[in-house]
Amino acid sequence: MGSDEANAVVQVHVQLSWQDYARFTCWHLFHTVSAKVLLVLALLLILRITTAGGAAHSHSALLPFALLVVGVAVVLTPLACCRAAATSYASHRSLREPLRFTFSADGISARSTLSFGRCSWSAYWRAFETRDAFYLYLSRNLAQIIPKRCFDGEDEVDIFRSMARDAMGAWVCRFRER
Repeated sequence: MGSDEANAVVQVHVQLSWQDYARFTCWHLFHTVSAKVLLVLALLLILRITTAGGAAHSHSALLPFALLVVGVAVVLTPLACCRAAATSYASHRSLREPLRFTFSADGISARSTLSFGRCSWSAYWRAFETRDAFYLYLSRNLAQIIPKRCFDGEDEVDIFRSMARDAMGAWVCRFRER
């Protein structure tokens, strides 16, 4: 980061939509280890059923059922996730409150009509970048959602990305390369 960027301050006004929250909730669900384990187990079950040998031990009659279960899970899980996110968004005022984040080399502050908080970058456990947002995790299940549409252009996104990487380290920040 250059000296201009080292002294940079990025202010972002965030008003989460239920779609922002639903995208995060589904992303978070499908990026956990347990979701990946369940997917692998489902695929192994299908593989086992399709390759079961011998007429006496054949499980081919179970194949349609296994495919149906996996298919229903693949379709219903994201739908249920979006529905739960929409319900949670509607029932938690803090998710609907506008937030003003200020990012600097010293840390992050967040202010809303309900609260104010300040953290150093070291308080963050992990950070991820998706096509639409940054997710800054304070713990395994608690994250701050920063939609990219809230930044004033791609230059500000780049400054934020550099600032976070420099402060937290490339291993902690799972950001896209520009």
